[in-house]
Amino acid sequence: IERSTDGAGSVAIIGPGRDLTAPAVLGGVSVTGLGTRVLLSDLTVKSDATAVVCSTGAQLALSRVMVQKSTIGVDAPSCGKLTIQQSLIASNRSYGLRLGSATKAYRVVNTQLSTNGQSQVGAAGVVFAAGPVGTFAWNTLISNGPPNQDGGGIQCDAMAAAVVISDSIVVQNGRKPGMDGQGFPLGTQFLGSCRLARVIVGLDAVSALAPNEGVARAIPDLDRDLRLLNTPNNRLIAIDKGKADDSVLVDFFGGERPRGMGYDLGSHELR
Repeated sequence: IERSTDGAGSVAIIGPGRDLTAPAVLGGVSVTGLGTRVLLSDLTVKSDATAVVCSTGAQLALSRVMVQKSTIGVDAPSCGKLTIQQSLIASNRSYGLRLGSATKAYRVVNTQLSTNGQSQVGAAGVVFAAGPVGTFAWNTLISNGPPNQDGGGIQCDAMAAAVVISDSIVVQNGRKPGMDGQGFPLGTQFLGSCRLARVIVGLDAVSALAPNEGVARAIPDLDRDLRLLNTPNNRLIAIDKGKADDSVLVDFFGGERPRGMGYDLGSHELR
């Protein structure tokens, strides 16, 4: 999809729903060109190559979209603005989401990324190059990246200003195995200049000291759809532990946020 000669560059492609047994399926989407604005909603995208591409200044929004079983899930080498909310990026053979250095802005909230890049060396759930700025919050990442290699969860360019990962659950993604003499893990799911704020990281060697804050080294109790369970463990580490954000009103499943005393970490708000 690219901007037409008359300047009309806004397109909305809306399917019948994200979680249907037989959803509407697109065999790949490429959005390109300054002034092009595209919304994809309530459908599935999968391809033999990259499922979704946003480049050369286009603006792309994914809302309640499943991006799965492709080589790369979402690739934004030079997107003007990429917005992803209430979406599932899963089972892609390489990266789940990759933000290139020429991308300007992004907002990724209430999204799940799982089982991406499990068999490709160096792959990860999310990769941030130096350059893009934006929000990455209220997301759940699990089982991304190949085992026995660091950085399977999130990779941030080491030469860039820190990318803030906030109010999220990032657990059981690829990292080097092994424990030190005190029983702490040696490997980490994160690489580069990632700064964590109120993030559950499971068993991980990432520092819990400043500039990170509110890092919980624990495994949350989740069901098969990555919903939080109402357990003592979750009440201690996840439920009502997020920072208030008036721009986040629903969770991945469409439920109201917040519920109870505050926001819950990750993509699901327990009710």
